[in-house]
Amino acid sequence: MGLLHTISGSKTGIVHPAGVAFGPGGTIVVANAVQNGGILEFAAGADGNVAPVRTLAGTATFLSEPFGVAVDSAGEVWVADNGHDAIYIFGPNASGNTPPVRFITTGVNVPDALALDGRR
Repeated sequence: MGLLHTISGSKTGIVHPAGVAFGPGGTIVVANAVQNGGILEFAAGADGNVAPVRTLAGTATFLSEPFGVAVDSAGEVWVADNGHDAIYIFGPNASGNTPPVRFITTGVNVPDALALDGRR
């Protein structure tokens, strides 16, 4: 049986966790669904009141209300942004106030989750 880990507290930056995914190497990626929220990535096995090892947030990211998150096999972070009716894709090393490398807006209406198949 595996261990249960809880990430919470003031250092985490988590306000409204709406989506979670596992990144390369077991990192924990959280969609922080607050107005002008962002994406928080925690080290594999993170537990307790710990700071994220990477954050995607700021005006250049275009993130408004990120609800869903997934990470593909290349390490790209896919975000379902409810506030802008869009899917944003960030490069595997993107951090801080970095714009997405691609985005999808056609046919997207209030996305709150997403999943990727093995081809991504």
